[in-house]
Amino acid sequence: MKIRIGILTLILTLSLSSNPVFGATVKIGATCPKAGLVSGSLICQKSSGTLKWRLLKKAQRITYSSPVQGSVADKYLKISYASTSKLVVSAKSLTPLICSVANSTLEKIVTLKGAAGLCSISLNQRGNLTYLAAKSVSIKISILGLNVITFTMPS
Repeated sequence: MKIRIGILTLILTLSLSSNPVFGATVKIGATCPKAGLVSGSLICQKSSGTLKWRLLKKAQRITYSSPVQGSVADKYLKISYASTSKLVVSAKSLTPLICSVANSTLEKIVTLKGAAGLCSISLNQRGNLTYLAAKSVSIKISILGLNVITFTMPS
């Protein structure tokens, strides 16, 4: 009778415990009892049909600042962007006829092509073994044309 109560108490403790393995050492790649369980920095996930402990990835996001508009008279615009994980963010122009982006970690320059319109830039960070992919960010900069009036003076 005491053995049954002890086992029942152990099962109840396991199911209510924040650490699902109760005293056992959890290792990456070892089998685990239930998907979604978390133990420290590990999570139980299904992989190739079996439940295994994997590293729990951290969330990250992309922060940026940019001008709202520019002019076709401008050659370049400076923008800044980074990920909260400090991983490299890639930038791509979605409107190459209006602007292009240099993917440099030192200078973040938007080169204007001399055409008026909307310069659209996509920022991405794919993540790694520690971080989840960041949500993509879209930057839109209005590039204004020049207003020039030409006329011939009457004689």
